[in-house]
Amino acid sequence: ALPLALANASAAVLADVLYVFGGESEGGPERSLYALDLKNPASGWQKRAELPGPARAYAALVAYRHGLYV
Repeated sequence: ALPLALANASAAVLADVLYVFGGESEGGPERSLYALDLKNPASGWQKRAELPGPARAYAALVAYRHGLYV
């Protein structure tokens, strides 16, 4: 389970890490980016730096080469 309940978030896998970005929480749209190491899921979700720009729900998150794109 994510540390925060989210709806309408986006997700992508890059280098064996699952990333979840944005979405809506009880407080409204989110800018948060969470990461889960798929080789070690017991380590749990890690909150990463918020992505720049406005909070987003219904966005697309894409992993391409060595980066994530919203």
